[in-house]
Amino acid sequence: HIEFDDINHSNDIDLLATPSSYQFRAFDQTGGYMLLADTLELNNKACFVSFDHTTFLVPNLPNNKERLCEDPETEVALSLLAEMRRANKKDLLQTREQTIQAMRREFMQRIYKRFGYWWFDMLEGWFYDDGLMNEIKHEVEISKRIMNIDKKSNSEVAVFFSGQSLYYMNKMSEINTETICTQRDGLGRMGAPYDSFSLGDINKVNFNQYKLFIFVESLLLSDEQREIINKLKASGKTILFIGPVDYAKDGIKSVEEMVNMKLGIQDELENTVVCENTKYGYYNLKKDNFYVDDDSIVLGRYESSNKPALCRKNNIF
Repeated sequence: HIEFDDINHSNDIDLLATPSSYQFRAFDQTGGYMLLADTLELNNKACFVSFDHTTFLVPNLPNNKERLCEDPETEVALSLLAEMRRANKKDLLQTREQTIQAMRREFMQRIYKRFGYWWFDMLEGWFYDDGLMNEIKHEVEISKRIMNIDKKSNSEVAVFFSGQSLYYMNKMSEINTETICTQRDGLGRMGAPYDSFSLGDINKVNFNQYKLFIFVESLLLSDEQREIINKLKASGKTILFIGPVDYAKDGIKSVEEMVNMKLGIQDELENTVVCENTKYGYYNLKKDNFYVDDDSIVLGRYESSNKPALCRKNNIF
């Protein structure tokens, strides 16, 4: 997982295949990927993503007379899964309509990212329903109609993730889960499409396309990456740093240089930032907590200490 740049940059690998993210699968959630979708295109990689969500049929599948499978291990696995889904319906697509709408959400995401798509009938019977099969037929027909149309991203937000930065995190702190994994749900709800890239491919990105650049937990930058980000700042682009950018290089001094703000580290353990109309933050208490200690514009403050936690600076250069 941490060395995904080696895979993306390899000339020996042309195709990747993956399920959707196992998070955000419910009817009212956003969906998501387990890889950086737009970095693959930068590196000329094809990708297929499966729809293997548990459909509304799963809780009753062991009783479905149409199933042909007679493998004992498969039947045991299916019975256990069906029992689990009957007991916990939180993430289950509970009706035919919910399942179809989730299929359409995932299908449109694949189309937008120029990915291949397939439906995984795991343990047999996931799609043994006329309504679901008609929907699959409909999506296949749409794919055929648009297959030869040139498609490209029109996103105005670029989000960068760093595999190398994970080497500098305490995995028990759950910072990576809270800022990288769960961040995808918020990104999916912000009302604007976004492209996701590896920080290792920042030198390949067409910056003219994007208005907002988000860097998630980029704890260590190369000299080239620092230079590119400084050029973005100088050009007037809007940049959002989530987490202490370049902290692993030279501590707080490196962070101050990248954000152009004077910072401090507070002794209090905090996990919540309060903005005008909302709160956000970590699930658990974290340290170190950085605060802004200059005349920057304050957008959010730590809930307990009231120190500036989310700030912006205009006209940096």
